[in-house]
Amino acid sequence: MISLISTLEADLLHISLFEILGELYTLDFVFNYTIEGGMINLPQAFYSNLIQSDGPGKIEFKFGHVINSIIKSPYRDKIILEIADLNEKNIHYKEFDYVVCCIPFSSLRRIKVTPPFSTMKMQAINEVNYETAQKTFFYLKERFWERNSKNVILGTTLTDLITISTLYGSDHIEPTINNNQIEYKIKPNTNYKEPGVLLASYNWHQNALRLGSQIEILRIKEISNCMELIHRLPENYIDDNLIDYSTILWSNVPFIWGGACLMTPGQKDLFLYESTLPEMNNRVFFAGEHVSTKHAWQQGSLQSAMQCANDIAKSIRQRS
Repeated sequence: MISLISTLEADLLHISLFEILGELYTLDFVFNYTIEGGMINLPQAFYSNLIQSDGPGKIEFKFGHVINSIIKSPYRDKIILEIADLNEKNIHYKEFDYVVCCIPFSSLRRIKVTPPFSTMKMQAINEVNYETAQKTFFYLKERFWERNSKNVILGTTLTDLITISTLYGSDHIEPTINNNQIEYKIKPNTNYKEPGVLLASYNWHQNALRLGSQIEILRIKEISNCMELIHRLPENYIDDNLIDYSTILWSNVPFIWGGACLMTPGQKDLFLYESTLPEMNNRVFFAGEHVSTKHAWQQGSLQSAMQCANDIAKSIRQRS
């Protein structure tokens, strides 16, 4: 009964209860913030800052390179990486004092580690659960969800159709307080006839695989049909108004092969702490959402990265 009426949560009933409680108990969603100009500005800000010589330290990004092996040097306390250059189609080796491994365990599974990490770390890499997710965005000529200015559709629509959830662009919406209640209205000088984006379908687990594995043209058509049914739109309305779309099935994304780390019952006790520990005589450290307490969220990646940087700084100080 719960799985039938809870839609999105139904796909996650098999994961650890603590994965869900870990988000709710710490009130992560009480205050949300928006980056002006779009979320893309966050990684771009990191990138532009890291390549500047007057930044925290100039970084050389090696796009089109794949790590094949992580090797502890047999001659000195260093780490050797076997690197495949996909552009030049050759293999080379490079030595480092420290390595920060941010590779998801779903991808780290394919990398040769010599000698192997600790038994529990290797078991975590082999077994930790990754859930797949599917997202499809529609860019439409008009915003049908804003057509009725007194009854704007906003937030999320949940359905028992395979699309599961739809989220609406809210850049035309502003909150107002009336009698101590928050009301949402259309911003002045905006029009629903302007093009807009909505997240037409967002789902997880089996629904993500069943929808996302379809031939792309059929996937888009099925999502369009669901949108028209849910919102009582005329037949072919989405087709007639669709400017563009973007769709992704995370299990098909190279070097991720899964939406996010969401542990099953018992895995947190077994693997979470072990996953954070450095390896190879404190020369290989780990960061990423999968080794944080906030799985599936960028906050987990950021928090684990800060902790990792501090741990490396301590290690350097202790060795000096």
